[in-house]
Amino acid sequence: MQLADAVQQLGRQIGLPLKLDGDGACRLVFDGKLPVDIEAVEGSVAYLHTGIGILPTSGGEALMRSLLEGNLFGRGTGASVIGIDSHLGEILLTRRLDMSKTDYAEFAAAIEDFVTHAKAWIERIRQMRAAPAADAPAFGAGESFLRV
Repeated sequence: MQLADAVQQLGRQIGLPLKLDGDGACRLVFDGKLPVDIEAVEGSVAYLHTGIGILPTSGGEALMRSLLEGNLFGRGTGASVIGIDSHLGEILLTRRLDMSKTDYAEFAAAIEDFVTHAKAWIERIRQMRAAPAADAPAFGAGESFLRV
């Protein structure tokens, strides 16, 4: 199936006039806050991609470990892959689709699976950033910080 046809069919299904722009891309926004770009690359290859977090400038070892563990054999990403864009300072989730081997049902399922994993990673990253670092003692733990 051609990507342009799949995007138009998706638009008909959800009641929006969707089509690829002049660069072969289309942006969908889920729940009013999760932008997912669908982009034709070359031939029948297309990518889904979205930002799932901001790249930490320091102290991100636990986060990086979690991202790598999730990437291993797709255990935490399904058919998607986590990567970083150092220029944008973002953590990205991407998924490659070979549209020559993908029908509309598979295309729609791939988007649904991608969005599910993106939401899960966004929440996981948010929780990791909110929690104190595992290797750093919590404030006030151990000895008192006041000495008399």
